Amino acid sequence: ALPAIPITSIAVSPVSDDVAYVSTDVGVFRTQDGGATGQDFNDGWQWQDVPRIIVTELALRRSSRTLFASTLGRGVYRRAL
Repeated sequence: ALPAIPITSIAVSPVSDDVAYVSTDVGVFRTQDGGATGQDFNDGWQWQDVPRIIVTELALRRSSRTLFASTLGRGVYRRAL
């Protein structure tokens, strides 16, 4: 489940409206059932995993199905979906 903390950004999957990604004060989470449940989505990013830090914004490039996560002080991470 998603932790009870602020969500700063939401990106909906280009493939399914039931899949969404949310940025929080402790990283990125994914829901695959329209928000009923959530899973940690901090592993598997290109170059290194997203640490447990504030993720301020998510951006989804639909053409390449790439998710970008901007962090507070640690740069930008990207991951192919």
